[in-house]
Amino acid sequence: MSETPIDSTATPEGGACMKMGVWDWISFVLLVIGGLNWGLVGAFSFNAVDAIFGTSIVSMIIYILVGLAAIFAIVSAFVHKKK
Repeated sequence: MSETPIDSTATPEGGACMKMGVWDWISFVLLVIGGLNWGLVGAFSFNAVDAIFGTSIVSMIIYILVGLAAIFAIVSAFVHKKK
């Protein structure tokens, strides 16, 4: 009886899934924070980042990091697609 090796990157549906690295997780978390903040701004005119940190350099840095995370996610999507 021949055993087939188990592929740890396969999904139960038979597709492959990619493992997320540290930068992928950081990007994911920042994009979730940014998405939730934009949802609050759109729905309730409430900016959670500004409410927590005020309109300071810290808020600006968070906005920049969220923007960089979006660029990273876009580039990653195209790089992973080519592989």
